[in-house]
Amino acid sequence: MRCYLLLECSVPKSSRSSETNEDASTFEPGQNYVWAAVADGTSEGAYSRLWARALVEQLNASERRRWCRNFPNRKQWFERFIDEAGQKFSKDLPEHRPWYIEASLERGVSATLAIARVDRKNHKLSLAAVGDCCIAYWFEGERPCSWPLQNSRAFHNAPATVTWMPFCSALNPPVELYVRNLDIHDSRSISIALMTDALALWFVRELENGGTPHERLLELAATQAVGLTSPRRSRRGLAKLAASPERACEHFTAWVRELRQRKQLRDDDTTLVLLRCDLDR
Repeated sequence: MRCYLLLECSVPKSSRSSETNEDASTFEPGQNYVWAAVADGTSEGAYSRLWARALVEQLNASERRRWCRNFPNRKQWFERFIDEAGQKFSKDLPEHRPWYIEASLERGVSATLAIARVDRKNHKLSLAAVGDCCIAYWFEGERPCSWPLQNSRAFHNAPATVTWMPFCSALNPPVELYVRNLDIHDSRSISIALMTDALALWFVRELENGGTPHERLLELAATQAVGLTSPRRSRRGLAKLAASPERACEHFTAWVRELRQRKQLRDDDTTLVLLRCDLDR
């Protein structure tokens, strides 16, 4: 199975700069597995950007191996995952902090999270999510499925979050990790889009209104591949499009800003990781 990144881009809220964007994302190709994740730090907590980044960066090589080994016992895996991300987060905090920041940290730092893992050898897709970050997936020529939220009424201002609190190793409060496992034995390509909440809500509303938001995302990704008719592939069947990072986000950023001006997209940090996998023929 060949997997490659079509687009990874984040557009901060119009009142923020990229340095204060509270979203985080990652795309990690490997020989046997391909990983992608997005996280959205809640605006109420101090250092929520740092917490979102700690969560996606926790998908390092050792953590990915542990998922492959222990994911059937997802509660145990998730608790350890959060505990180790929390340890990294606490080490990265500034040593000297103002009292009001300290008081905010004592109330906890929260983020929503979505993870996708493609098992290239066994042709399986595993999804995990907390809160309103969503993953859409679709086979070529078919309507997409949005997960874990399927309708716009499910989005609200108090989603479930992964919360770190000092001096606590357990999840605070305990949350349900939504999980879905799929077999990918269709001969057609499968596209996977990981989105933070603002983009996910737009995507779901478009589906409810009979639109084709997945086609729009693929069109935006196609404009990024300047001068390319196909992605470059390595011997492992992994690839990234050859456009520069700056060029890759240019059209997506302009499109997000246009939707915000039309009031079709909520003005919030907006992040997309879009990938596609093809079965070897």
